[in-house]
Amino acid sequence: MKKILNVVMVLGILFIATTAVAGHPFVICDIHKKQIMKVDEQGDVVWTYPGPKVHDLWMLKSGNILFAGPATGVVEVTPAKEEIWSYKAPKGQSVLSCQPLPNGDVMVGIEGKPSRIIEVGRDGRTKKTITLQTKGPIRLARKTHTGTYIVAERKEPSIHEYDAESRLIRRIPSKGAVFMAARLKNGNTLIGSGTGHELTEVDPKGKVVWAVRENDLPGIPIRDAAGFQRLPNGNTVLCNWGGHGHLGKQAQIVEITPEKKVVWKVFDNQNFSTPLHIQLLDVKGDPAAGELMR
Repeated sequence: MKKILNVVMVLGILFIATTAVAGHPFVICDIHKKQIMKVDEQGDVVWTYPGPKVHDLWMLKSGNILFAGPATGVVEVTPAKEEIWSYKAPKGQSVLSCQPLPNGDVMVGIEGKPSRIIEVGRDGRTKKTITLQTKGPIRLARKTHTGTYIVAERKEPSIHEYDAESRLIRRIPSKGAVFMAARLKNGNTLIGSGTGHELTEVDPKGKVVWAVRENDLPGIPIRDAAGFQRLPNGNTVLCNWGGHGHLGKQAQIVEITPEKKVVWKVFDNQNFSTPLHIQLLDVKGDPAAGELMR
């Protein structure tokens, strides 16, 4: 009986390990692999595109991918790998984030002097500029569904929120070199704290209402909480970036329930190295209409 139980336990473990990668199809940008990858639900890479230092990306309803990074600027590329639109920052400045907008324009986050957010048309004209009150480097920026802008401040560290007139209206303290934040439909803000080693959700008053901290997930320490996506069922998918001395030592992508249980993970050192941001392709919603929380 003991041997049979052991066999059942082993089979159970093997089953979990086998199904851990299979699950969601997704697109990611991977810093060390220097490329963008489309991955099917079995975990196989089915499409790649060169993407050195890409920090942000979106799969649009058209199937095109919009991405941004300091080495590329903002680029839109078709599934046939045809580059159909791009925006480059002025010399000496870096593009770190992008976001498709409902009117067809693109929001662009720029680190420079001054750092700023712009909304640029497909004709290349800048239609809006939000000047940022930064103390150092920034990472990703997002326009919220209420028309404000939230920016990850790495030096302070915090999330800064601006109105449409460039007024700083809110600071949300965080930890570490913050990577990004997204405004959820419930009005809370979800923060990937980067080197703060935690994923944190705060309410409009700044109170922490949910958090996954460095050692909350057994066997999967949070090394650098990078890009994420909050799913309609309340789960959160996180890129667990391990580039600061932890390369290949823990799952690179995890899906976490509100109860902080891991229900899906990707730990694949052959295909992936340091995924920085992710979008699941089996979640319905138009990114340009603000229907994805990421």
